[in-house]
Amino acid sequence: YWIDDHWVWHEGMLGFPHITGRHTGDHLAEILFEILQEFEIECRLTAITCDNASNNKTLHNAIPDSEIGEDEEEAIAEHDRASRPERFPCFAHTAQLPLKAFFDRLGLCPTNDLSEYWDHEKDRQILQRRRKQSKQISRPQADSMPYLLLKIRKLCVFINSSSQRFEQFIHLQKEMLQKKEPFAKHRRWNGVQDRILRVVQDVKTRWSSTTLMLDRFSRLQRVIESY
Repeated sequence: YWIDDHWVWHEGMLGFPHITGRHTGDHLAEILFEILQEFEIECRLTAITCDNASNNKTLHNAIPDSEIGEDEEEAIAEHDRASRPERFPCFAHTAQLPLKAFFDRLGLCPTNDLSEYWDHEKDRQILQRRRKQSKQISRPQADSMPYLLLKIRKLCVFINSSSQRFEQFIHLQKEMLQKKEPFAKHRRWNGVQDRILRVVQDVKTRWSSTTLMLDRFSRLQRVIESY
């Protein structure tokens, strides 16, 4: 990112390489340094912004130890070779860590890394057990949220894990489009043109996936109720 002499904002990507093998910090440092060398800016690296993963900490520590050609030694000495580039943790990633821990204590966070498949007997028992727990709590409006999220997640799994059920869900949307029946109930979707969509299951490895799942559920509320 940079601003030119006319105060115009610019964005550019120097590299987006496909990484094979283990994503160790040392390996990532080598790849980063290769990109910097390609543009001859390895001596101008002053800071690295990354998330809080341990391999990124290793990457940061490995940068000064990367191989440097003889031509660059003098330039680096002028830039103070001993000074390691600053490491700035990604603000969004740092801010979401305590939020995730808080929501996890409330039982609101997903536990799956990938989209799940429907197991009728197992998932039915999970829903029944969570529903029973929800009814036993004295504050239903606050504490039934984990059960509500679980129901939405399991419905997404139920629809997406079967090609037949998924086709039925899509067919229902097509019928409603032909009849010009709205997909959503909430007024926030007023003016938004309906189109064929699938339900989205959240995963713990994507920060915003629960919000995306609930947004999609809200947008398809009438379709889901009809289904």
